[in-house]
Amino acid sequence: MKRIFNRTSQWFAALLIGGCIVVSCAGNADKAVVPSSFDGAALLAAAGQLDELIAIGDIAELAGIPAERIARHVEDYDNHPSKKKLAYHWEAPGGISFTTLTGEAVNLPKHHSIGIANLEAMDLATFERRYLTSAGIKAAIDALVNDTSVNADVAIAQTAYLADVAKNLSLEQLEGVGEAAVWELPTQVLHVFADGAAFTVTTNFGDDPAVNKRKAISFARMIFNNQ
Repeated sequence: MKRIFNRTSQWFAALLIGGCIVVSCAGNADKAVVPSSFDGAALLAAAGQLDELIAIGDIAELAGIPAERIARHVEDYDNHPSKKKLAYHWEAPGGISFTTLTGEAVNLPKHHSIGIANLEAMDLATFERRYLTSAGIKAAIDALVNDTSVNADVAIAQTAYLADVAKNLSLEQLEGVGEAAVWELPTQVLHVFADGAAFTVTTNFGDDPAVNKRKAISFARMIFNNQ
């Protein structure tokens, strides 16, 4: 009887420990703590090689798909680091159907993606002013209005889009993600600040904001830990 009791006690203790580990892991799913090894200056210096920050294998694990299905795309405007964008994308189940102005029916495959943009040096006060208020959108609109290199029709369309976003803007300050972080809706992007560097994680894992937010936080955690 004593042997059975001891075995039962050991089994129960193991179950408790395992349960604590599971709960702990689940609790950390919405966190991206900055490790002591993270160097904001080094991240900024790597802005020209964004495609080397995260391995495709890590993205495959995040997306739950084979690595060979993932493509990588870099947008580089004016050769300016803060305007450079990196996106990993892959074909997702389902498709998108629409009719053009000429009446032509178009069917396109659906794609999911995740990436990084807006990597730049910044202090905390500037980060909070830009991303915790609508000041960032206003600044983007002002920049479009004053940028003579942008086609007038394109500038008007982008300004209208930004104005519409501003009307429906929702900003959620997240604890435990970087030194400061803001989850932005309806755009479903995550703005992160750590050690004098700010960056934006772009997401598209479908229409569920909770899924997109969780994936964005995981991506930020990769950036902190894979440096």
